[in-house]
Amino acid sequence: MKLSHLLDLSAFHFKPVTAVSLDQEIRWVAVIDIPNAFNWIQEGQLLLTTGYTWPHDPEELRLFIRQIAEKKPVGIALAVPHFFEQFPEAAREEAENCGLAAFELPWEIPFGVLTEAIHKELLREHYVLLERSEQIHRALTQAVATLAGFGELARVLSERLSREVIFAGAASEVLGAHPRTEHFKLPEFAHSLKGAVLRKDCVVAPIRVGDQLAGWVVIRGGEGPLTELDVRAAEHASVVAALQIVHERALSLQEARLGYAFFESLLDASEGMSAHVIERAARLGFRENLRFRLGVFQLHTPVPLSEGAFKARETLAADLRDALKRLGAPQLLSLQQNHVVFVLPERDHPEQLWVRLNRGGASVGFSRVFSGLQEVGAAYQDLQRMLPYLKEGQLHHYEALIIPRVLEGDKGAKEAFLEDLFQRIPREELQDTVLAFVRCGFHLRKTSEHLKVHINTLRYRLERVSEQTGWDLDDPQIRFKLQLASYLLLENHKKYV
Repeated sequence: MKLSHLLDLSAFHFKPVTAVSLDQEIRWVAVIDIPNAFNWIQEGQLLLTTGYTWPHDPEELRLFIRQIAEKKPVGIALAVPHFFEQFPEAAREEAENCGLAAFELPWEIPFGVLTEAIHKELLREHYVLLERSEQIHRALTQAVATLAGFGELARVLSERLSREVIFAGAASEVLGAHPRTEHFKLPEFAHSLKGAVLRKDCVVAPIRVGDQLAGWVVIRGGEGPLTELDVRAAEHASVVAALQIVHERALSLQEARLGYAFFESLLDASEGMSAHVIERAARLGFRENLRFRLGVFQLHTPVPLSEGAFKARETLAADLRDALKRLGAPQLLSLQQNHVVFVLPERDHPEQLWVRLNRGGASVGFSRVFSGLQEVGAAYQDLQRMLPYLKEGQLHHYEALIIPRVLEGDKGAKEAFLEDLFQRIPREELQDTVLAFVRCGFHLRKTSEHLKVHINTLRYRLERVSEQTGWDLDDPQIRFKLQLASYLLLENHKKYV
């Protein structure tokens, strides 16, 4: 019940004497006509008094009102005329300065009758609040039972409150809103909330699944000021939203597990792909001509996994699926011992995914870029070569890892390095030209003399190499790789074909 509602109780003739807002809520009514009543005043109370214990000295009266205001009642009503002909000017000024609403009441109205009337109104409002709150709770529960999603939950709540309702996810993304909104920014204070909070322009309640923050409910707009009903509605909505999230995660997990076996069959597949396999992969988001990297998140924990490590792997897989879903990437995962293998389209940046999912005790590695279902197996071989070299807390690319492995004498890395380098130059003639250019110290004239071709012919061939590979043959890193390749071929006493 707001202070302003006192003016609607015409039988009691409340007369405001201060220019203070009457939007504050009355929690209860108390009569203070005893000495030293300060210890009995509580925040939010409306105080009724005859002024019997009030001092008559203006300065003492000002101090008296300040002491009352410190207890944070919402207002004070003085019965007149009797001990005071009207609300004392000194007391009125001090009440206004302290933001304390002050009223005059007719002396003949018994405080008992007035207290009973206000308490009945408070109880009536509380009952109405509980009834509407229960209606909202039932409506939200029915909506979530239909599995209609966050958009329907937002619509149901919005129509009952006549306000804008937004469900936001853990990354502040909009899961559902009514009316639909194009521009939404989560308030900064939302990240530190323990429960629902009412601010001047919005109500925000955190959505929690267990001890994990999964998102927020935001209620804003509408014609009138936000009230306790909006707070209760946000609390109900946060519980129902948590159930919706748990349900969606369960469905996602079930779908993912059905896809695990299929994805694992792709990792070990031979070159042949049936039309059925291609069609099923497309339904899971893997188009036949998709250019992609395979990624692997590795948890640096002993194998076999402990119960805690197993839960950590499941949590990582769930978070990874959510991240891939937001990117519009295929949600194809394979959980193997202490690592999780997944598909990342070439358009998506590995670094951004690592920033989002980086956690203690984990590392991530990415294969080279491949194209199509037939090359999934080759990409998986990249990951298998990388796994022993992944370092905790770091992101690794195949290309960056392969040279250290070559220098350490890894035979498989040498073969992969040479294969990757020379498959970019399909013609043997151009391969010979590049190797001669390297072994002649990258001198054009020496190379042309060694190959017994005109220098312009050499330039043309080297331009063809650059066109086919995208290499800048003046780049020191490219030259280093080519020198290393030349050394490895000489070491093996053979020419790469």
